[in-house]
Amino acid sequence: MADQQLIVVGSSHKVAPLRLLESLAFTSQEVAAILPDLQQAYALPEVLLLSTCNRTEIYAMSTDVNADVVVLSEWLIQRSQARTQLDPQHIYDFKGDAALDHLMRVICGLDSMMLGETEIAGQVQQALDIAREMNTGRNHLVQTFSAAFRTSKRARNETAINAGTTSVASAAVHLARRVFSDLGRRRVLIVGAGETGSLVARHFTAHAPGALVVANRTRSRAEALAREVGGSVVSFGKWAEVLPTIDIAVCATQSPVPLITKSLVAEAVRPGGARPLLLVDISLPHNIETSVMDVENVYLHDINDLTRIVEKNLSKRAKEIPNVEKIISEEKKNLLSQQATQKVGPFIKDLRRHFEDVRQKEVDRFISKFDEQDRPLAERLTRDLVNKLLHDPMVEIRTLGNQSQANQDRLAWARRLFGLDRISESGDRND
Repeated sequence: MADQQLIVVGSSHKVAPLRLLESLAFTSQEVAAILPDLQQAYALPEVLLLSTCNRTEIYAMSTDVNADVVVLSEWLIQRSQARTQLDPQHIYDFKGDAALDHLMRVICGLDSMMLGETEIAGQVQQALDIAREMNTGRNHLVQTFSAAFRTSKRARNETAINAGTTSVASAAVHLARRVFSDLGRRRVLIVGAGETGSLVARHFTAHAPGALVVANRTRSRAEALAREVGGSVVSFGKWAEVLPTIDIAVCATQSPVPLITKSLVAEAVRPGGARPLLLVDISLPHNIETSVMDVENVYLHDINDLTRIVEKNLSKRAKEIPNVEKIISEEKKNLLSQQATQKVGPFIKDLRRHFEDVRQKEVDRFISKFDEQDRPLAERLTRDLVNKLLHDPMVEIRTLGNQSQANQDRLAWARRLFGLDRISESGDRND
């Protein structure tokens, strides 16, 4: 059987604009339908398709890596042409050890748009689940991806590659928790239900605030977000009515003029009151007047503050890259050693069986010259002797798992040396 190698053919945010990547985005249902056809069309032993908003990659086991890389690259380009034009320059490929290295970097978040993000591990798991369900991902891919998941888990547990907030939306919640350590009793107002405002609302929801109120120019959009996060709605421009009850207000709109003014805040915050009000302005241009900081017990942070938090955390994550790469190197070595052992497994099995047959026949032949009660001692003595004689050959044989032609020649020579080919030809116990 021809040797199989892992290959990766794909496109990501690193080589193609997101508008082009959209043409290669597949739903889970589309992936499930594509995989069997892809496997059959190109006679791939195993194949998996990973599709996210930032990357689409085909992972496959191949017996002809150069040819399969070419045809899979062409397949990706053809699939994209129905919606937009993807060029060969937007496609990359990796083979063998480089493909394994790429997979592990992807799943650890080193290849992500946001360094160290953890969502990719779940997306890879979903891709593997679909491949297994469609029977296009079996022994080799399952073993390889299991090693990748193990690597990702070690990276998360043993390094700080995913520590700290790395999005403006999550940074807003991070700031809120600095002021209010417990958000469980805090009331939150989100002004703006666009993409950023929605992300902020979802991040707050994860910390179960006491209440979450949404305001948006289009009320239906505010209502949809409120239903999603279990919040309530206030009419746009009417937040002055609820502001006296609010602990945290986040403004994320595109208004050309400030929406939350000093006078509005001054009316909402009772002079001498002990309860602080945290205002977070994620809008550009700013939608909260900076003069609100003149009001007692009011704290204001804008997008520049949030960006500094994100950049600081990304800098910390970047320093962890060498530590993650060390883990990747260790896990790659473990996997390749395991695969090498599996490749020479049949040889080792035949060799051990051959020596056991010889040992057993010699014990049977000579045991009659001793007392039967000596058989256990003879068994143990001869078994220990065989194990010692086989130790060094076994160590050397395991190093030949790499399916290079030179190693294959050495394995063939070793089979002849120990007479295993003669056993095979005579049909003597060689499954």
